[in-house]
Amino acid sequence: MSAWQAVILAAGGGTRMRSKIPKVLHKICGVPLINHVVSSLQAAGLRTPIVVASSKSKALYALLGDSVAF
Repeated sequence: MSAWQAVILAAGGGTRMRSKIPKVLHKICGVPLINHVVSSLQAAGLRTPIVVASSKSKALYALLGDSVAF
């Protein structure tokens, strides 16, 4: 286990963006924003980042699955 750990705060609803899609699920270059963050952390050696998410974000849970801890 790495001595370092990352916590990703991903509970934003996207309301200021005037979107029903949570911010972290908006796509950048065709990939959801959260995937860019998770893959960067994993490339840096952090195997299982911790994601703080809203209980309403079922799409986020489905997207990330077991690749992170919630």
